[in-house]
Amino acid sequence: MIMAYLSRLNKREKFVFYAAVVFISIALVDRLIVGPIVSRMRLLDEKIKIQKELIKKNARIVSEKDRVLAAVKDYAIFSRKAQTSDEEVAFLLGEVEKMARKTSLYVVDMKPMGMEEDAISRKYSVDLNCEAQMEQIMGFMYAVESSDRLLVVETFNISPKSKDSSIAKCNMRISNVIFL
Repeated sequence: MIMAYLSRLNKREKFVFYAAVVFISIALVDRLIVGPIVSRMRLLDEKIKIQKELIKKNARIVSEKDRVLAAVKDYAIFSRKAQTSDEEVAFLLGEVEKMARKTSLYVVDMKPMGMEEDAISRKYSVDLNCEAQMEQIMGFMYAVESSDRLLVVETFNISPKSKDSSIAKCNMRISNVIFL
């Protein structure tokens, strides 16, 4: 049937017919075989690009491992198993009293102010009223701030005890932060 049809066509019509068949065949091969392969390759190239970026990011994180481990060692003294709230408050009161004795600070009154807790830490506070020479108060504050127990002077108020006195009264809030 196709051969009978082709035999009736002249040379120019046969050329156009064969060109059309070749063109349609190429289009079918492109749509059915080459197109899906090319789109799959593009998809794989995009996935490879994303994975390369992830590998670079993870390699940077891994390269920081030694620095992070060194920092963990530096801050390990601040991270300890928290004891009961009463034991921690007693410890904080004892530390403050010990530092006050070392710096010759006269403690008038010392009261625990409670605990604040979040996901990674607990903060215990103490309200301290004291009297001393200004140098002794500054020495005490320095001792608190440079303690290896992460003690912090949060607020303070210093005023003279009397008009002509060299003794100063001081009220301060000292906190101890414990990382869990």
